[in-house]
Amino acid sequence: MLGKYVGRQFLDNTSQKSKSLNSFFTQDVRINYMLKNKLFKATNFILQLNNIFNKKYEPNGYTFSYIYEEKLTTENYYFPMTGFNAMIGININL
Repeated sequence: MLGKYVGRQFLDNTSQKSKSLNSFFTQDVRINYMLKNKLFKATNFILQLNNIFNKKYEPNGYTFSYIYEEKLTTENYYFPMTGFNAMIGININL
């Protein structure tokens, strides 16, 4: 089991809550099976299930402000992370 907690992140150096990303916690599961044989020293089969609870979160983004028609406008943009996903892999030691 792999857990990751990330606290509040700010999009700029002003430390304003309106220009920040919410904290999040994700949980992953990794399964590793090693097979030894005469052809290879070892073969590892890996299955990793990421974000098993399908948490919706934004790990990064950006913000900028500008003045338009004498009014300050601030816009925040976020890059959403994928929901539940899986990865498989094979490592062969010669």
